[in-house]
Amino acid sequence: MTQSSARLWRDPRLPFVESRRASDSRACYRPHSHSTWSIGVVDRGHSDFSCPGAGRILEPGTLISIPAWLPHACNPLPGRTWGYQMLYVDVAWMRRWAGALPTEVEVRRDRPAYQRFLRLNEVLFSRRPPRSWNRCAAGWRTRSPRRPRCRRWRRGWG
Repeated sequence: MTQSSARLWRDPRLPFVESRRASDSRACYRPHSHSTWSIGVVDRGHSDFSCPGAGRILEPGTLISIPAWLPHACNPLPGRTWGYQMLYVDVAWMRRWAGALPTEVEVRRDRPAYQRFLRLNEVLFSRRPPRSWNRCAAGWRTRSPRRPRCRRWRRGWG
């Protein structure tokens, strides 16, 4: 059996963002919310995602965007593990960077966007100099010139 691990990344030079990586996680969370905009990807396994008005099983390669303060739960399937990565971004900073933000959960399966997310998070967790962060963030932004159309869920809670 592989051992579960979770790592957090923070840096005072980028106070508007933090990141989390978890692998082979069995941790389960009750519905909760964050004061930040949450953007995540599923790397391995499957996750049972639920929130008011939405819910579904997320699979590897899925990107999810969760507005601040929206109650949600994201857990591995019963008896299983999963791997995921999350960025938690300050809402005011995100608005300055991206403009108006969606008010609902968005999900998409987009391999190039997933790969860009992985590269961005790899740079953050690396010991590369801050100039690398700027190049990586600029690459993320310029490759997504407009907000993609995303599937939205309108079903009941859980």
